[in-house]
Amino acid sequence: HAYQSTSASRPTLRARYNLLTYSEQFDNAAWTRFNATVTPNQAIAPDETLSADTLSLTSADGAVFAANALIAGTYNLSVRAKANTNSIVTVGTNVSGNGRLATFTLTGNGIAGAVSQNGTGGTVSGGTSSILSLGNGWYECRISNISMSGTNGFVIGGNSIGSVFFWGAQATTPAVFPSNTYQRIAAATDYATSSAFPP
Repeated sequence: HAYQSTSASRPTLRARYNLLTYSEQFDNAAWTRFNATVTPNQAIAPDETLSADTLSLTSADGAVFAANALIAGTYNLSVRAKANTNSIVTVGTNVSGNGRLATFTLTGNGIAGAVSQNGTGGTVSGGTSSILSLGNGWYECRISNISMSGTNGFVIGGNSIGSVFFWGAQATTPAVFPSNTYQRIAAATDYATSSAFPP
């Protein structure tokens, strides 16, 4: 309880539940770029601020990833995306290099919002993919209850040369915080706290 004489035994209450850092700043050193470039603050994000970044792929396998961001466990992964010159988004983990788990279609031919499961491999298993329209061309691309063993990175990419707008990456532990409500994280001690405590 809170009056334990040993500090390590005392409970810690914190408002942070998004496990990533710099969740809206893909040009930050927390995100590694592979065959890709990031231009910050190029589009109006879902929160109506000029804070969405452009991810431009120079190769079909281009991506950004938060290396070693997730240890063994079960997670919900998500990112907010909007089509630019490219309309396909991939989200997953860096299993066997730049492995992906799910592919999302953001626009085109009446199939906007389509999602396809790419299968599993390496130390990633399970997971359910879904996509939610946020309005104004923005979608939340989500993988729920993905299980991982070992240490993995969180990967966001596409499937061809071109660019997509990205904003609001998130990784949560469902057992700790099951909600999909997005939480902005800059650094470990700089994060949004509004409605941050689980019920």
